Amino acid sequence: RGRLVLTGWFAEPRTRAEGGLADEGGEEPNEAARAVLDAALDTASTAAQECEVGRVVGFLALRVCIEANTGRVASVDALADTLVADPFELDAGVVAAAPASRPRDGGVPSSVDEDALTEDFADAPPDRKLRILLRTALFEAQFPAAAEPTVLTVPLSFD
Repeated sequence: RGRLVLTGWFAEPRTRAEGGLADEGGEEPNEAARAVLDAALDTASTAAQECEVGRVVGFLALRVCIEANTGRVASVDALADTLVADPFELDAGVVAAAPASRPRDGGVPSSVDEDALTEDFADAPPDRKLRILLRTALFEAQFPAAAEPTVLTVPLSFD
């Protein structure tokens, strides 16, 4: 007797959309939503470089809920979160070790929390800084209005 275990992706993770900003196939964001999402992710990436956020590894899947009439981001939630500071940078002393505990939700609150944006950002571990920057960029994104609300599932892999 034996056991077969499959690991890894059966298909490359991709952004999914449900609702008013989905494409005609109903599974991916339409062109306009994709452009706004890409710009928000670019903003977070640029901010991470400017803030000299250390390297992270892991996977982060975000659920982004967008209001229909306004195109405003209503919430950003972590669905899966294995982000950590790159252990090789930790071993080399490039970044400080992460605190022993972190919020159960992966540190991505579901609403804008101004205190979280400034609270000890300089001393935060790289994974926490990246979560804050991603959340901030997504909340600042202005999506097109749609006939119904939209839920985006955004997978982000950091190697």
